[in-house]
Amino acid sequence: MLDRPARQRIHRHIRTKFLLKKGANGGANDDDGDRLPELPPGQMQLHSFYAPALLSSPIPYKIDVTQVIEADSQQKLLKSTQTFEVVAPRFTLDATTQIHSQYPPNGHADYGTILPHVVLTDPHLPWERQPSVNAVPTEAGKERNRTPWLALVVFETSELQLPLATTPPLITFPSDVTPKQSSTMSINMTISQLRATQDIVHPLPANDSTIDPSTKLDVIFLDPNLFTALVSSSPASSKPNLDRYQHLAHSRNVNTKYTASSGLSSDNGTFSIVVSHRTGPLSLDKPTSCAVHLLSLEGWEDNITLPINSTAVSRVAVISLYSWNYTCLPPQSINFHQLMVNLGDEAKGGYGLLRNSMDRASPLIKDRLNDGYTLLRYRLASGDETIAFMRGPLTPTLVPCPLTPTWPTHSFFSTDLQILDTKLGVMDITYSAAWQLGRTLAIADQAFSAALMRLRSSLHSAAQKAVKNEIGLRLGTYKGKMDNFEALQHAVEGLKGLHNDTIGKNGPDHLRRWYRPLAQASSGNESSGKTCSTRSQTLFNEHNGPPNSSDWSLILTWLLDKLYLHNIPAHYLIPDPAFLGKESLRFFYIDRNWTDALIDGALSIANHMDPDDQVRTQIKEMLKTYLSTPIDPQIANYPPQLPVYGFLLRSAIVTAWPDLEVHAPWTDAAAQARRLEVIRLENIAKDTMLCLLDRAPQPGGQLQSIRLSQPAHQQYFELDVDAHEERAAMEVKFIDTINKGATSQTGTAVPLKGDAGKPGGYLEWKKGDDKPQVFNWDSRTVVLPSLEKAILDVLMPYDTIFKDDTMTAAYMGVQLNSPMLNLIFGNGEVRSSSAEIRVEHPASSVSPALSDTSGGVNQDSANREYLESKTSSKDGSLIGPAAGHNNGSLSSSLGATAIQFDYQCFDSLTGSLSVGQNSPKDLVFHITPRQAGAPTDWLFLEAKIKIPRGEQATDLILPYAGTGARMISNQRFNVKIEHESNYLVCRILPRSTRVWVFNA
Repeated sequence: MLDRPARQRIHRHIRTKFLLKKGANGGANDDDGDRLPELPPGQMQLHSFYAPALLSSPIPYKIDVTQVIEADSQQKLLKSTQTFEVVAPRFTLDATTQIHSQYPPNGHADYGTILPHVVLTDPHLPWERQPSVNAVPTEAGKERNRTPWLALVVFETSELQLPLATTPPLITFPSDVTPKQSSTMSINMTISQLRATQDIVHPLPANDSTIDPSTKLDVIFLDPNLFTALVSSSPASSKPNLDRYQHLAHSRNVNTKYTASSGLSSDNGTFSIVVSHRTGPLSLDKPTSCAVHLLSLEGWEDNITLPINSTAVSRVAVISLYSWNYTCLPPQSINFHQLMVNLGDEAKGGYGLLRNSMDRASPLIKDRLNDGYTLLRYRLASGDETIAFMRGPLTPTLVPCPLTPTWPTHSFFSTDLQILDTKLGVMDITYSAAWQLGRTLAIADQAFSAALMRLRSSLHSAAQKAVKNEIGLRLGTYKGKMDNFEALQHAVEGLKGLHNDTIGKNGPDHLRRWYRPLAQASSGNESSGKTCSTRSQTLFNEHNGPPNSSDWSLILTWLLDKLYLHNIPAHYLIPDPAFLGKESLRFFYIDRNWTDALIDGALSIANHMDPDDQVRTQIKEMLKTYLSTPIDPQIANYPPQLPVYGFLLRSAIVTAWPDLEVHAPWTDAAAQARRLEVIRLENIAKDTMLCLLDRAPQPGGQLQSIRLSQPAHQQYFELDVDAHEERAAMEVKFIDTINKGATSQTGTAVPLKGDAGKPGGYLEWKKGDDKPQVFNWDSRTVVLPSLEKAILDVLMPYDTIFKDDTMTAAYMGVQLNSPMLNLIFGNGEVRSSSAEIRVEHPASSVSPALSDTSGGVNQDSANREYLESKTSSKDGSLIGPAAGHNNGSLSSSLGATAIQFDYQCFDSLTGSLSVGQNSPKDLVFHITPRQAGAPTDWLFLEAKIKIPRGEQATDLILPYAGTGARMISNQRFNVKIEHESNYLVCRILPRSTRVWVFNA
């Protein structure tokens, strides 16, 4: 798991609200003119270049400072000179800090028409150096484009591979160099070794004292003809021309609020992007390996002359700052667009749920698998090995909390939370494992365990002292300072009345000892309230000032992190690898019982004073108070957001787009303005994303759709090139330079037109046409001057929309961008896997309709009888007991094929249920499946009749218990009597070793 705090997004959201409240947001009103504006979600701002104020240069900068000092009508001139150097990368890049992402990703595959690009975290990097020493910058304010010192180029690995074993060698390396090419065909060597290599030309200056000869760098060696094609558009050129590269780098300011790498201080991120103008191989019949290199252009114009003498020079050495490999696919192969489509197809008809395959499983095992369980090896305390059911906090069905009315919330041993499946004879250790994990994580965290020990001691000592004081005050043996001061004014009156007191008038109170537990409990509540408050006596919520107890602050943070599943081992989140296969999207609920057990286990440590551990209960009450109290009445008038739902995405899409955007809008506009849509979004693995939400989808709820979209700064670039038809094409995109902020072509007077009046700005070039070509088929490079002119010819006639005569890098970045891909999931009903029919009126002959899981069960009446039925359709699409299978009273929704029952309850003597007679009678329950609309194939598992008890008898001898329950007809069933709290339960079970009967 990542070390980044799981609740960072929540902290930043609330902190921003507080800063806005205090007027310290530093947004649009900031006086910093160099600061880019804060963009709202969904918007992006492009800049043709984003150069720093001072460029890195081998020549140091010099500052001359003069100051005139006047004293006693005399003046003295002081002068000072200071030199400094602006340091920037030159021969190597730190990929971990400078490279944000690249496309295609390293080791992945895509079509040859893709123009690879790299996203840099430093928005100034491509312009921090000048590609040529003699370059003269344009007058300030009039520069529309600037040539970067970086260029991205894609090569087939065969184009860079050197025949190192030939004789005589193609390149003569120094004796201290053993040439060995990497996977991207580069060779690592020092600057002095590169200068000593023969049969090559290189861009390094011959005499430059600022360069350390021992500096290491990666070098690739290009064929002279290939190098010429990358830097020259005319055979008569005498030196490389780098003008084409000024349109292949730009910066983007984007809103990163809904991405996994959202920043700590701002929702906006500024990146620089460098695009390759060369495609991969186009005429392929099998996948081909390609290498992409980020090259330094520095010195190309100054130190390399054209044409290159191919007889004297076999290769041109250029410096590679960063490189990666990808596979170029033939046409009609799968790509990332298809991966998005496949993910959507997988989830059609409902949400993909985090559960195992249920093929060829028995009905009872199928129920467990449907609930997200897996079987694992389990070693008992005796050392014997057996199997057990296990499930993590992520469940495919909504689990009620608590599981049962008697479910323990406080345990000293993990075995208290084990559940035996009586039908299968297998133990469910889900919550036992969660309790033990919480205890293990707490013991392993030294800071947490020490803080918990101190907090326990503090609460216990404060409560003990308060109880002693209260008892002393009641007995009159102790008075506090304030009580003594208050008693002074009554001292004289007391002395005057001494003669009126008589012996025995005020006797001792022998009952006061019975009230000690109440005094201790109330004092404990008071001390815990002070502990979880701030110095201003308001509830501490991590944002409103320092708390009274720093230990409570640490413990609260630790517990909240666990509620956000921070640092939970992966094999607990996903107990079975089959739950989350490759290229899969799985939605889940979060089991509150699991997280409660985890927290209970964590708080069970460091107890050395109280055998009942009331302090643990008090700490839980403190946490409960925090979770139920609004953060701030003015800016965040709602309790803290806690995760209850989410999804896991495992796909190459996450690798390709690590900043994949996730949108889960609130349906209520007021909530959308105040609350976060996504409360946790992290890439927990290179190809796996975890998203947590504080609401689950349900009809009419606050979550109706979830949208996955390609991030604006990670859109790929492409030119539609068809090698088979020898055709290049593109659709000119709408650009509005008049109405700033326009986002689409909608509303324009005339739509854009392309070739032969084609709408949408569609342009096409075929090899051999008379019009200027935009693609060089020999070198596989985009001819940017021709493409720029073609785009301007489409846009310029619409001067009411586009008013410009210069093509910039920002314009080119828009035109070559691919369409933004979105994957949208609408609201769908996720069915639970267990069923319960609850009937309130025994005299009725029609069972009520089944309620949704979100509706709950009304239990306000104490005088009612319940009929519970669990059924299963033969095709196995549903149904089985939910979590806590040892108790049959858990309710949830049944599918559309549920069996409904007609039933009657009557007296065996009169035919109706009589009330008020003293003679015992037999009750007869008559249950039949309703024929209208019933499915033809169904399995009967179990039915329950729950009879509420009356007042408890106080007789010394137990009354006669009767003959028990029996079946009058349909001997395929047995009746088993069980006792629950306040109910007598009659379980109707099939008389079959298969534990079910067909068409009962």
